[in-house]
Formats: sequence, C-alpha cells, structure tokens
Amino acid sequence: MTNNSENTFLTVEEKDLKKETLESLIESYVLQEGTDYGPEEYSLEEKVSLVLKQIREKKAWIVYDFKSEECFISSQDPSKMISHF
Repeated sequence: MTNNSENTFLTVEEKDLKKETLESLIESYVLQEGTDYGPEEYSLEEKVSLVLKQIREKKAWIVYDFKSEECFISSQDPSKMISHF
C-alpha cells in the first residue's frame, strides 16, 4: 500500500486483496453506468480481465479514500488526486 500524504487516498496493491474481493471490486466498477470500452461488446469476464490488466500495468489503480471510507478503481494516478471532501 502506498500512502499519499497530501490527501486522504491510499493506493491498494492487488496482492493485498483476497481474490474474491478484487473480483467483486472490479465487477462493481465495470458494471457502473458509463463505463465505456469502445464500439466492441465485451462479456463481464472480459471486462474484468481488461481492468485487471490495467491495474497490473499501472494504467488503473485500486484506491481507498479515508474520508469516504470507500474503495474504488480509478484511471487517474492517486498521487495526483485531490480529495473532493
């Protein structure tokens, strides 16, 4: 885990989560309205795999926000995020 001292966000590493928790978090993310994967249709399993690949390539991050006490996936580098509270 990486703590960004300038705000309330903590980067959570994939290895720090149970497999089931990680899968649930990613599924929740890909099922959010507005998540766009382009003109091609993908199954839920394919979307989960794509997001997991982005996390592993540091193109997406698992983030915990201490103020909201929520964990989410972001395509924005958490070190550049500004708390919205």
